[in-house]
Amino acid sequence: KGGSSAGKSAVLDWALRYVPLSAYVYRSGFTQEALVYSKEDFRHRHIVIGELAGIGGRDGNKWLRMLLSENAIEKEVTNFGAMADGGTSVFRKEGPTGVILTTTEAKVHHEDETRIISMWIDGGAEGNRAVLLAQSVEVGKQNRREPMVAPWLAFHDWVETGPKSVTIPYATDLAEMVDPNEDRIKRDYPQVLSLIRAHARLHQFNRRVENGEIVAELQDYAAVWRLLGDVMEMAVGARVPSQIVTVVEMVTSVAGAKTKIHDGVPLYVVGEKFAGEPSKGKSWASEWVKRAVADGY
Repeated sequence: KGGSSAGKSAVLDWALRYVPLSAYVYRSGFTQEALVYSKEDFRHRHIVIGELAGIGGRDGNKWLRMLLSENAIEKEVTNFGAMADGGTSVFRKEGPTGVILTTTEAKVHHEDETRIISMWIDGGAEGNRAVLLAQSVEVGKQNRREPMVAPWLAFHDWVETGPKSVTIPYATDLAEMVDPNEDRIKRDYPQVLSLIRAHARLHQFNRRVENGEIVAELQDYAAVWRLLGDVMEMAVGARVPSQIVTVVEMVTSVAGAKTKIHDGVPLYVVGEKFAGEPSKGKSWASEWVKRAVADGY
């Protein structure tokens, strides 16, 4: 998730270079029922979608949700046409399947939102400067470096040849420590376990194997926590992004200082330098105001 031109597509494009085409299916978008009739094999692959709006946008996509949650979708349709026998045909697609997508929306359809883990790309002057510097390096041939993807592709193939089942001996202890007050934790927790298993498989050369199963260690959980700890806390409302705190404080202070403001605070005011914060610009303010509102602040 992130604003327009924040760099979402660039991040996705670079990451995809390091995994083989057999690991994912890329689509700019598809119609609501395309998944049901697709000839692609989605088993043990990710569906990469260039833009959320291409799959139904705010209305979500029930077939995609079902494939992710149930690991299979099945639809029976009536046979029509001159050559049809009047019976029905059943179309079935199986998983397990993952999905990676990008969007400028602060919140997606509520049924989709509980099934995803959102990673935010923050704009602003610092991020824009880094992009400009990277673009400058790319232009100069003497500075250009091609990514070394061959070892990563070979590594992917090697992992596929090893044990595929992973046991997590401390899974029950984790379940006991998780805060159960948020309903979405019932969907987030299995994703955490899946990521722990994935990390253990990637490091299987340094893991015990018992009865044909890789045994996950605590460091596998630690690696997942470093990647997603903050994101998971924000998803359940246990932590508020610093950008939202900044925006709310700016709006509150400006509104309090300028008593004549009755209809809200202009975005350019929020984006300007205020209360010691460096100028971030109106587009930055717009994105984080939108998210703050979507999160109920």
